Amino acid sequence: MRHPVTAARIEPDQHSHFLVLAVHLADRLGTAWRARDGLHCMCLDGPDGQTLILRPMAGAEAGRLVVKGRLPRGFGSSTDPDAHTITVATARGPGPIAADIRRRLLPDYAPAAAAAYRAEVRTATEAAVRRRRAAALASRLGGTVRDGDEFTTYVDLAGPGDRSGTLRLQGDGTCVDAELHHIDAAALLTLGAPGPAAVAHGIDW
Repeated sequence: MRHPVTAARIEPDQHSHFLVLAVHLADRLGTAWRARDGLHCMCLDGPDGQTLILRPMAGAEAGRLVVKGRLPRGFGSSTDPDAHTITVATARGPGPIAADIRRRLLPDYAPAAAAAYRAEVRTATEAAVRRRRAAALASRLGGTVRDGDEFTTYVDLAGPGDRSGTLRLQGDGTCVDAELHHIDAAALLTLGAPGPAAVAHGIDW
């Protein structure tokens, strides 16, 4: 049975040692890699959204280094916390550690990171388009834009009298889910083709 990997934080008296190690590792991994200080860890940033987190191991495993490939939140594995993780003996030095990273970690991690990075960029692009569409709806209907999660934006509506509602836009906001209260039934019959424009121009708010 595999035991979970236990990493420790980098203490102040270890900081300079691990920073130097991270810089040397970045040099050996290639020109696309850069080392940076992650406060209680060291980070190696590479191409296509790759980031390796370096932390010393704790307890009986002191003297070993945990190297973990980070994936954006929501795009990684939720079933295996040690996915894309290796451990190496710190005393081996930057050359052998970098070789282990290339041989044992990057073949699986690099394609996963690249796919996650593309998905993250696509999600951010859709979110920008969706928020513009939500703003147009809010302006037309006198509503207020509210962000949900990274995939959803809402427009809260409050009209005359008891009229109220919520519009939910997902993806790029092409289609809108609407929850409307106390709207004249005749107004709903004027809705045309699906989409934000139809909602904005078809409802007499």
